[in-house]
Amino acid sequence: MPDEELKGAPPAEPRGKVGPGVKVLVFLPAFGCLGALMALELVMTVRSLFAESLPGCLVFLGLLVLTAALAFFCLRRYRSVRHAVGGDLPIQIGLAGLAWCAMFAGAAVWRSSYQNPGAKMSDQLEDEQQACEEHARSVLSVHGVSDSHEPGTGYITVKATFQARTPVTVFGGAWVNDSQPGTQFYSEMERTELLPGQTREITFHVLVNPEHDNSPAVAADGPYFIPEIRAYVYDRAVTGHWATWAKDISCIAPVIKDITTKPYKASEFGRVKWTGGDDSTFKVK
Repeated sequence: MPDEELKGAPPAEPRGKVGPGVKVLVFLPAFGCLGALMALELVMTVRSLFAESLPGCLVFLGLLVLTAALAFFCLRRYRSVRHAVGGDLPIQIGLAGLAWCAMFAGAAVWRSSYQNPGAKMSDQLEDEQQACEEHARSVLSVHGVSDSHEPGTGYITVKATFQARTPVTVFGGAWVNDSQPGTQFYSEMERTELLPGQTREITFHVLVNPEHDNSPAVAADGPYFIPEIRAYVYDRAVTGHWATWAKDISCIAPVIKDITTKPYKASEFGRVKWTGGDDSTFKVK
């Protein structure tokens, strides 16, 4: 009798068999990974194309095609899983939509977290520049800023008294940003060694509209506003910071800020020929 009852009972499901609902949960993260992978390969294909790297472009394009083929294959296998789940048409459409949403979500998540190398380098340089400026403020003290101009010359002489808390070398110069329209300034200074507790007067020659790339002569009379004068600040004691591979030219920081010059006449300025090459650095005789 027990044997007869067992014969009439429905067959028991094999133990350990994975149900269609679990398979759906496994497929969805897989679709997300495929979407992220296709987004990566698409971006790298476009980047290689713009970089004129034909081998790289072909490699990433081939990987993109293979990944797309794998996604198509997975979608076909997923269709049989959906049918095994059962349910009416809305349920089947919802399961298919989940697969596509997972794929697009994976692509969107990867794209939002992706930062191209140029942006990474820009952020790194910005952080290094901020560290440089903070260090320059911590080791340098500048006061007694004054300016003068000798008629006929093409520069304004700016002098300031510097004092350093550690041994520091300051030198060079740079273009001045955000000056008034029609006026360009470029500052130059000689290399100066500063020792702790020692005060030194440093002279900057601020070129006014130097003859550079057909720039016109200055038209407006002063006073002129100079937002900041920058210089290279080199501290040998600092080794683990901004662009150490560039050595003493790696850190350029504002050392004098917010200068309003005396009311000089534009007609009294000469022109200094400056081309920006290494052999044309401005020198005062």
